[in-house]
Amino acid sequence: MEDDRDCHRPPQSPDPRRPIVCPKGYSWGGPSQPECLRDSDYTNLPPTVYPLDIGVVVGLSTSCGIGAGGSTGIELVLDLYDLEVDTFANLGFGPAIGGSISGYMGFVTGWSSFRDRGVHNYKGFSGAIMGSLKVGATVQGGVTRPSPGGGKLWALSVGAGASLGANFNGPALEKAIELFSQLPVHISAGAAYYFTAEDAGKFIGQQTGLDIQLPSTQQTFHELGRHPTGRDARDFSLFMARLAVVAPVFAMIAPFSIAVANYNAHAWELQDAYEGA
Repeated sequence: MEDDRDCHRPPQSPDPRRPIVCPKGYSWGGPSQPECLRDSDYTNLPPTVYPLDIGVVVGLSTSCGIGAGGSTGIELVLDLYDLEVDTFANLGFGPAIGGSISGYMGFVTGWSSFRDRGVHNYKGFSGAIMGSLKVGATVQGGVTRPSPGGGKLWALSVGAGASLGANFNGPALEKAIELFSQLPVHISAGAAYYFTAEDAGKFIGQQTGLDIQLPSTQQTFHELGRHPTGRDARDFSLFMARLAVVAPVFAMIAPFSIAVANYNAHAWELQDAYEGA
């Protein structure tokens, strides 16, 4: 046949003035197969486009401590592979001197590696390696979130923030801090646990014995047990448009997120049509 892109539509005669007439249910096969082929031979071909395994994360984190410190933060996660969105909070630990606050955004991949897919796979323990520049920019990578059901997510994020150092007594410690501050890049590693509002409500209820049910922030842009469709992608696009009005950072990622969502919905529809044929 002529071309992969022609496999999902009946081909046309090369010369409109001298059309090739085929029986009902058949179409011309093109120069490579100049004969009438059944239309079903075109519709049952496997899809040539596949969903992109990618997501977007936007977050804000704070940390403080001397030597070893704690951190906390909140992240909005867009699972563009499955068209699901949720907000996650996190608590973690790692080396810290003084305090800092930073905002960041990045990309996540690995959604397709989970048997039970969805944005909920983002929660759990994660480890990260982070580098910070003197100018205040941060780069974080190597984030993994294994699941009991198999699968792992990898993330890379970049951001910027501000930090406040602390005053220390003792010449040896002051000398060490002085040498450390002369490095162009500071590297650190840490770990954190990511959880949803629903998880937090359950935990508080277990500790207090009260019936605490915090509302879930998860939004699923597809029917339960089904892949996203073009209509789902349009609903997601409206959601991103509303976020873009709220804050400039969402306006930055909205065009990319909307484009990927529509591409993936189209890819899922082709795959479902092939498997259901």
